[in-house]
Amino acid sequence: MIDPTLELLISKIAERRKEVLGSIAEGSAKDYAHYQSAVGYIRACDTIQGIIADIVDRMENSDE
Repeated sequence: MIDPTLELLISKIAERRKEVLGSIAEGSAKDYAHYQSAVGYIRACDTIQGIIADIVDRMENSDE
């Protein structure tokens, strides 16, 4: 079972990622630098979510 704090963290990261992705899709990037920054933010969210997923997996498997 996933820790409620980690579950909330995952949810908040996913929510923010979705907001930034939607913003890009709507054409909100003022220039290429802004676009690159937003894409970097999305990549960071993906990386963080992967790290958290690894931590959750280790926590679940350490009980065995």
